Amino acid sequence: MGDADYAAKKIYKIGADFAVSKADTANRTSFTVGGQSLDGLVHIVDQRVDRWSTNEWIDVMFQLAEEYTVDEFVVEGGVIWKAVEEIIFREMRERNLYLPIRVINPVKDKAVRARPFQKRLRGQGLRFNKKAEWYENYEDECLSFVPGSEARLDDQFDSTAILVKGFDNQASPEEEDFFSDEEVEFYTHDPRIFMNRCQTTGY
Repeated sequence: MGDADYAAKKIYKIGADFAVSKADTANRTSFTVGGQSLDGLVHIVDQRVDRWSTNEWIDVMFQLAEEYTVDEFVVEGGVIWKAVEEIIFREMRERNLYLPIRVINPVKDKAVRARPFQKRLRGQGLRFNKKAEWYENYEDECLSFVPGSEARLDDQFDSTAILVKGFDNQASPEEEDFFSDEEVEFYTHDPRIFMNRCQTTGY
């Protein structure tokens, strides 16, 4: 990142790779913060990783949301997400602070997961905050990834790959719509049906 990159306005997303337990010595929870500028470049501006307890990484998650005015957290679905999602949602209710979270399809094969990250890197679509204290360790971990092998520490790589996939696959309006096209056409013919549905469901 150059001076202009630091100053550029960005839309921030955070890629999250969760570890369920602090006692899990093989995995850490990792958050990679990326900001996309108007020219389409994604800037990796911050990285947080550690073997936190659940309460600790939830605190980090909320701190990051406030620090960067996050457009969304990007997480992979699957077993780990199912284990932590209710904890996160409960914490949102207790704090009365609701984080934007988008769940994307999980990818077990790390080489497949890495492809969007690698393609964007080779196409010079990624820039990095190399001034940060975390960067040297982050770079070493990312460069140690070899397809087909299991690196002991690859959590920062995983959260970055998830983040890049989140930027490359932006949520479309259809994904956020409550109604199908047929429902929209049906309800707009008679607004009373729409109002009755809203009163029944509470929306």
